This record gives sequence, structure tokens and C-alpha cells, in this order.
Amino acid sequence: MKKNILIIITLLSFLCSQSMYLGNSKKNAYAVLSLYSEGENKSFIGSVEQNSYHEYGIGFTSVINGNHELSFLSRKNNIDNRTWEGFSGIYNFYLKPKSPVKYFFGTAFSRIENENDNVDEYELKFGLYGDVKGAKSTGVSYYPFFQIGMQREITNLENVDDATNFYTTASAGISFMFQDSKTTGIGIEPSYTKIMFDKGDKDCSNIDCDYYYIGLKIYLWEYGSFRK
Repeated sequence: MKKNILIIITLLSFLCSQSMYLGNSKKNAYAVLSLYSEGENKSFIGSVEQNSYHEYGIGFTSVINGNHELSFLSRKNNIDNRTWEGFSGIYNFYLKPKSPVKYFFGTAFSRIENENDNVDEYELKFGLYGDVKGAKSTGVSYYPFFQIGMQREITNLENVDDATNFYTTASAGISFMFQDSKTTGIGIEPSYTKIMFDKGDKDCSNIDCDYYYIGLKIYLWEYGSFRK
């Protein structure tokens, strides 16, 4: 299999920021989520093997009791003149101490496939974020974040020639939340991610094994929707 391709199309560095927007509230909320991302392996720029891609998707995310966040996303992308489709399921738990820095950790599973191949991926991640309140007149809050993840990728699980790869991701970005009422708002989240391939899975002596991509997510959310 073309590991250069598979490492890019199976990204799971979705933060799903809605729990951050709730602060220390223990109420529930939900949102419709859309995303777009694009990236490339810099080592292939200017050659016939240049590896770039774009991906888009839509999904649903819900926060339970202020700290538990569950998300499901449908995804589609085009790479190497092939169309891949699939889904991601994500769970994050948020810790919100009375300090400038908050914490979250989570797990995720993804499957993406085309007419010939499929890829399953598992992820564990940990991150930090801040909560900066803007002026009340603007209704905007800012949430800078950083997260790292460990991921396992399995190609064509049903076949005897299964290929398994491991890699690490690091993401940084900032989430903007525009609250237009006491219970509704819009979240916009640009981010930058670097993917570091396990050097044991591939010959990295002559090429850069790392990949890079930028992403944008938009949330249309409602806060405390299940209140009595």
C-alpha cells in the first residue's frame, strides 16, 4: 500500500471544542459541525510524487454534563485521483480546574475506504487549552489550544496482508466562539497539525516522513438545550 497516501487521509485530530465553550457549566448542549482541511507532505513538493489532499465533512457533537463530549462525523476526501469516504467517532473528557489552563483527553475510531482499500485508525490524545473572555459588547471568547495524539493505522483489516503503522500528531490552533444569545452561538476553529511517522515503518533516510495540514471547523450550537 501507498503509506504516503494513507497517513494523510486518516487524520483524527479533531478537537471538538463545544465543551470548552460551556466553561464550568454542568448543563448539556449539542451542535452541528462542519469541517474542511487540506495538507501535503513537503518532501514531495516539485516532484511527480507530490502528495496533497483536501477533506471535508459534516457531523453532530453533544456535550453531557458539561465534561463528556461525543461526536460523530461523516467524511469525504480526494487524494491521488481517488475518492475516499468514511466516518469518525470521537469521545473527549474535559477537566476544568480553577486555573488559566484546562485539560482534555480522549479517544477516537475512524474508518475510511474507496472501492479497493479501507483503513481503520485508533487514536489516544491529550491536550491543553485556555479560556479568554472577550468584551461583553462583542460576545466573543477565545480558546487557544494544543494537543498531541498517538495513532495506529491498519490497512485492509480483512486481508492477510494487513499493514499496521504508528505515528504521532501535534496540533495547535485557536477556537473563536461568537455567542449571539444566552443559549446559542457559532464557533470557528482554525488549526495547524503536524503528523510524525514512526521512522521504523518507513525509510526516512532520503525523504521527510512528516506531514502537515491546516483545518477549519465551524460549529452551530445550542447551549443547555435539554434543560427543564
